[in-house]
Amino acid sequence: MTKTFLKKLVQQSMLLGMVLSMGWIATPSQAAILACATPTPVSPVSVFPGNCDLSSEGTLVTSLSSPFSVSNANGDVVATGHLVTAVYQQTGTLDFYYQIYNDATSTDALHRETDTDFTGFLTSTAFRTNGSTLSGGLFIDGTVAPDFSDRKSNSTVGFDFNATFLGGEILPGTVSNVILISTNATNYKPGSANVIDGGVASVKAFAPAAVPEPMSFMLLGSGLLCLGLLRKKIKA
Repeated sequence: MTKTFLKKLVQQSMLLGMVLSMGWIATPSQAAILACATPTPVSPVSVFPGNCDLSSEGTLVTSLSSPFSVSNANGDVVATGHLVTAVYQQTGTLDFYYQIYNDATSTDALHRETDTDFTGFLTSTAFRTNGSTLSGGLFIDGTVAPDFSDRKSNSTVGFDFNATFLGGEILPGTVSNVILISTNATNYKPGSANVIDGGVASVKAFAPAAVPEPMSFMLLGSGLLCLGLLRKKIKA
């Protein structure tokens, strides 16, 4: 290798490092979790989810509607319906929205909904009664509010509808209020959700995802740059 080649390599690597570092600094490192939501850390204790009717949902990023079927211990289908889930971006961070529909033909009520995987992220829980006002036209004004929410494992956040404090169970022919998990995540990936009665039905949903560390980008970029310069040198 010539001195000129090495000099160019160092200059290009330093420039790339500066650009990536600037991008890293510009990326929000802390969560802008909704103030209306209730902090829900890992704990055996349940909390009352906050009401976020007066807060903006932000910008719709993606959505999904998944049918489910819940069976009892005998294998009999006792509840069918669908779960609508969406991701909204709020001041750079992401919130995960859900709404449970229990078909009128179901014979059982639904009493719990859980979501994974939130490992490594801060979470706060809330609900909205004004689902029809949310952008995207995905949700409606449900009639059943969650009684409690919890994060009883590092990965899973859940909502209970089995008490009578607010709305009780999600009866056949009814729809829950929109429930949401506000996080400090800035990226998302495929996740899962569970609708629970006597049995459990798992459906596709979304989950927060970690963003690769800036140093990983710098190492990758520098490696690609070196390969490019070496290839150019060989051709010369």
